[in-house]
Amino acid sequence: MKKLITLILFISLSFNLYSQEVNVEIDEFTGKKTVSTSWERLNTEFDLMTSAFVYYQFINNPSGVPILRLAFGSNDGAYFKEGSKVQLKFNNDNIITLINIDNSFTTMGGAKEASSFWMTEIPGVIVKYLLTENIENDAKNYFLTDLRRHYTSSDGSTYTDTKIKKNDAKKFQKTYKMFIDEINKTSE
Repeated sequence: MKKLITLILFISLSFNLYSQEVNVEIDEFTGKKTVSTSWERLNTEFDLMTSAFVYYQFINNPSGVPILRLAFGSNDGAYFKEGSKVQLKFNNDNIITLINIDNSFTTMGGAKEASSFWMTEIPGVIVKYLLTENIENDAKNYFLTDLRRHYTSSDGSTYTDTKIKKNDAKKFQKTYKMFIDEINKTSE
């Protein structure tokens, strides 16, 4: 029993020590830099019964468009239509609204790219939101406290709120800063 508890503690600490990664590549067709971060968990409280998880990744493509990708667990057949929104509330009470740029449907294992193998067995979806310039000040200088995602379910249009813990908010802020700093670096 002690060995099992020790193993669980070791694994938990390993996940907490995991650091964000920023990947930089040069697109072979355009010669332009692309930047992406590793997937990170935004809410560390997970409810297996409702698949209530949120992961995030920042990316920019060769055209230079910065995007926030959010992976959601969803047991209610959520459909995120193009133009739907996500709202990010920061601890300065600013609320930033980002717009979804693609139609996205919940499927079994739909968010498996965001995390580990176990996500292949639960319903999920990855949604792409356009990062606008108005998020930069808040994301760099304040902590994310709440996230509201708007979508259509089998019951009609709705939203789900997610509270963000301070440690998760710090990680979000750090990852965003690393992403923006890498985008702003000039090619050498």
